[in-house]
Amino acid sequence: VVNATPLGMLGKNEGLSPMPAGSVGAGAVAYDLVYNPHETAFLRDAAAAGARVIPGLAMFFGQAVEQFRLWTGCELPRAEGMALLRKALYGEGVGA
Repeated sequence: VVNATPLGMLGKNEGLSPMPAGSVGAGAVAYDLVYNPHETAFLRDAAAAGARVIPGLAMFFGQAVEQFRLWTGCELPRAEGMALLRKALYGEGVGA
């Protein structure tokens, strides 16, 4: 199940989920395109019900890696790039 809505996004939609709690469970994959906050109600509920969860940061970073390559012709160092992105969005790592 993919959340491609703004529900759960930081701000007025934070804490909201596009799915009722427990509706995405064991054996399912919950992919949230929302990346801020890192953990949304949708992902929390799905994880608690046993689903595999993928946060929006994966999509956001994947797009950034490809854009960097297209614009510069260079590969973005993945570990360093992810660390910088997490620092910018969540204040984690990189001297936090």
